[in-house]
Amino acid sequence: MDRSEKVILTNMCMVYDENGYVLVQDRVDKEYTGITFPG
Repeated sequence: MDRSEKVILTNMCMVYDENGYVLVQDRVDKEYTGITFPG
């Protein structure tokens, strides 16, 4: 019995400082708006 399965793995890294502030981007493009992680 073949138990293998194709998957896509994604790794995310959140950048923050000692005060708890998180690095994000505020997107203003009409196609894609809102706050997101950079990259």
